[in-house]
Amino acid sequence: MSRHEGEFERFERAGRTVILCCDPEAESPRDNDGCLAVMACWHRSVNLGDRQIEGTSKERLIEELEAEGDKVLAIVPIWIYQHSGIFLHAQAEKPGYPYNCPWDSGQVGWAYVLKSTAEKLGCVGAYGGAEGGDWTDRYEHNITQEVEVYDRWQRGEFAGYIVEDDDEEQLDSCFGFDDVDYCRTEAREAATRHASRQKRAAKGKNRKRSKVK
Repeated sequence: MSRHEGEFERFERAGRTVILCCDPEAESPRDNDGCLAVMACWHRSVNLGDRQIEGTSKERLIEELEAEGDKVLAIVPIWIYQHSGIFLHAQAEKPGYPYNCPWDSGQVGWAYVLKSTAEKLGCVGAYGGAEGGDWTDRYEHNITQEVEVYDRWQRGEFAGYIVEDDDEEQLDSCFGFDDVDYCRTEAREAATRHASRQKRAAKGKNRKRSKVK
């Protein structure tokens, strides 16, 4: 049984071997043009998020951003817990344990949605008008999701799958998943598809042999 770099799970599906692996080469989700939020962070030794700023208050940051002619539709603090690794979380209120640790946790930045970005991505009209309206919570929810995905990426938790046959020949592979459960589901479906194709191909060969006879 061969082992693949970063392999953390393997199982059988439809007569195929499915291997799940870590994806250390996955691109940062912050490089995606579809990001709605901006992550502005401060840290002594690590560059986090999209831009580096000095620690500042919510009011001051909004003032600076809107002085440039834009509009802040939502803004949420980013919290960090740093102990044997970095853990990030965006939440309006300070999270509980372990983020309430007075030595290893605290605020490390702000994540916000600008009107210009929302308009560019076509979200303003869908989310209650140009000022955010009653849909501000939607923007805040999107912020927390984007920070959650970024947190998994910076901790090396993106994954991928490989599908092999009995001879360990690779039949399929796909990487860059930010959710291991989703990766596992896609891997199962890929293995099932390859098994179905092999059955159809075998039936086709049998029909040709029957015609020859």
